[in-house]
Amino acid sequence: MTTGSAPPPTSATDTAGGQGRDYLVRSEEQLHVGTDRVVAGYARLEKFTVTETQTITVELTHEEVRLVQTTAADEPLNQQKPASSGLPADGDRWMVLSREEVVVTKRIVPVERVRLEVYPVTQQQEVTEQVRKEQIDTAPETTWISEHDSGPRT
Repeated sequence: MTTGSAPPPTSATDTAGGQGRDYLVRSEEQLHVGTDRVVAGYARLEKFTVTETQTITVELTHEEVRLVQTTAADEPLNQQKPASSGLPADGDRWMVLSREEVVVTKRIVPVERVRLEVYPVTQQQEVTEQVRKEQIDTAPETTWISEHDSGPRT
């Protein structure tokens, strides 16, 4: 025996200062893995205006005149009043001609509803960590005492 060390126990039940424990408790770390929800980023729905050129073909109609001469036998000429001399009166006749013009108007109409949708994506991730485990064995300087032997053996 070396000086300053505790004397060996006298029985197997005297290992913890005489409290009757004849065993040791072996402990180990256990790895428990869970999850926490943290902010991963931000998404913003942004609306902006772009300008594009559209070309649309429109049919336009306009009126033109042409001189059409017919013989008196083709149409009755009773629409003009004869002058006192028996000849139609001199004068001008005016006709109103019309045409179509392009008119452009713009209206704002709803065409689509756009929104952000959040959905979960699950993936597997391996976690590797070291854990400590206690091991129990007999110490090399352990002395065994036999019931038939009166002294310690090493």
